[in-house]
Amino acid sequence: MAEYTKLDKKQIESILAQYSLGSLLFTSLLSGGSENTNHRINTSKGDFVLTICEQKTLVEAQQLANLLAHLEQNNFTTSKVLSNSKGQLVTLWDGKPVMLKNHLPGSIHKNLSKQKLISLGQQLAKLHLIKPPDYLKHQVSFGKESFSKIEIYDNSSDFQKWLYSIRSDIHEHVKQSLPKALIHADVFFNNVIIDDDNSTAIIMDFEEACYYYRVFDIGMMLVGLCEESDKLNVINARTVLAGYQQISQLHENEKRSLQSFAVYAAAVTAFWRHQQHRYAMPNPKLKNHYLSMQHLGDDIRKIPKKEFRNVFDYGA
Repeated sequence: MAEYTKLDKKQIESILAQYSLGSLLFTSLLSGGSENTNHRINTSKGDFVLTICEQKTLVEAQQLANLLAHLEQNNFTTSKVLSNSKGQLVTLWDGKPVMLKNHLPGSIHKNLSKQKLISLGQQLAKLHLIKPPDYLKHQVSFGKESFSKIEIYDNSSDFQKWLYSIRSDIHEHVKQSLPKALIHADVFFNNVIIDDDNSTAIIMDFEEACYYYRVFDIGMMLVGLCEESDKLNVINARTVLAGYQQISQLHENEKRSLQSFAVYAAAVTAFWRHQQHRYAMPNPKLKNHYLSMQHLGDDIRKIPKKEFRNVFDYGA
């Protein structure tokens, strides 16, 4: 990740002066993410993460911080935002929103154990039971409403035709009768932290959270956690769904729609990668990164409907 905002020790100390965190011992730049600059901060009172929001307005950053505080109030474990001496969760540095969070110790793993997959399914179900704040947006980023933006930079391409076919397929499933909830919308393995004891998996990074169909979130979790060589690992998908349904049961219409929403989730991710790496921030090394999600979407799409229903039969 590029370091968009360079801070020296004195500048970091100036920001930390608003908090009661003791003396600064050392700092380091954290990798990962595409919209923020993150510094790990170690002080005499512990480890923290200083986040500078490069693309968010102050209002958007405050909404994210308020959401994380809302999750904490509802006993959902994730990153915790600290308030400064004035009670503010977000401040400004050089015109950019800044927030300070507790550092979550651990690391990211792509291959998750059965226990972790069950736990993450349970966590997603618990998230969906939390009352959504009024300020959440009501559609997913890079969703079907924005697919037409591809016409700006890659009109009439094969990928555009593929996106539009997904948009057409999902149309019949997007109905008001499907339950909506506070959703994460981006539960990929790189948004899950495994603690140092390898005993707990925690969902983090709520940048894309919104109020939307919960079956989309489940589909995204299947795409983000159960992909293997551009295909869906059905055993892992069953495991995640088993964990979810230990906390909250899916409605019959959600079960019928899950396959299409999983394909939709793959398409949303593919579109983000395509636009990001070919247009917004062109990167020759990543220009074909979207293809793995397109292939995954096609793999899920071609599974016979009756066969896909087996993902709800844990242990089959």
